Amino acid sequence: PPTASALPPPPAPRYFPVVLRESCPPGLLDVAIVLDLSTSMRQRTDQGREKLEAAIEAAATFISLLDLVPGNAGTDTSDRAAIVAFNAAAWTEQGLTADVRALGEALARLPARVAPYTRLDLAVEEGARAVLGAGHRPTALPVVILRPINTYGQRQSARAVNPTIITQALTKPDIKLRNLNTTR
Repeated sequence: PPTASALPPPPAPRYFPVVLRESCPPGLLDVAIVLDLSTSMRQRTDQGREKLEAAIEAAATFISLLDLVPGNAGTDTSDRAAIVAFNAAAWTEQGLTADVRALGEALARLPARVAPYTRLDLAVEEGARAVLGAGHRPTALPVVILRPINTYGQRQSARAVNPTIITQALTKPDIKLRNLNTTR
């Protein structure tokens, strides 16, 4: 009689970095800049600055590169930015605006709101709400900028969530995480 034999599993997909020479078409942007305000952001960078200070400076630099035309935020002639922050909760510190001063003031208020815990899920939701909620312009490209708390590279623990996900994606058919309820 015939016998059943197991077929070998198909090879797992491999993902490699790709450099594309594509660009977004020119147009207006509605950008939510999402900043981590967990207590880990009080740690120092290799240059001796607090991570939060460096993140706020990077956000301010990014804002300076947008095409913000004050007074035209409600029209289709200006980019707009929102400041979103998160720790145990997520909130919009400054809604979409083209007012550089208001954005700078919102960034300046953030250090006073540092608190424990990191809720990336709430950060993503609030960032999306900031660019797609009330005041959303269908003519503007909604963009959420979020830098995950863990990096992948030198001096990063392989046990951190991003290295775990990346390594498993490159080497296994399924991604498995041990503890989905960690706190900082």
